[in-house]
Amino acid sequence: MLKADIDQLGVIANLLALYTAPPTPERPEGKVPLLYDFLTSRERDVLTALAKGMHNSEIAHELGITEVTVRMHTTGARKKMGATTRAQAIALALKRGLITV
Repeated sequence: MLKADIDQLGVIANLLALYTAPPTPERPEGKVPLLYDFLTSRERDVLTALAKGMHNSEIAHELGITEVTVRMHTTGARKKMGATTRAQAIALALKRGLITV
C-alpha cells in the first residue's frame, strides 16, 4: 500500500465515522470522535508554534525537545487530520478550533 493510500484511508475513515456511527447514550447524535479530536497536547503545541511562524529549531528550543521530535509531532497531527502539507494542517487546526494564535 502506498503512503498516499494510507493517508487517504484516514480521511475516508473519518468521513465514515462521521456519517455511519449509530447513536449511543454517550453520543445520541450518533457521531464518534474523529481522529483529529485525539491530537496530543504536544501536537497542538507544535501546530500552534508553526501557526505563529516559528521554525522547527525555535519550537524545539522552546518546548525542550529535538527538531526530530518536532517533525514527528507535525507529521502525526497532519496524518490524523488528513492534511497533505504542514500549511494545510495548520489551516485545518485553526478552522476546527484545535489551536489559536
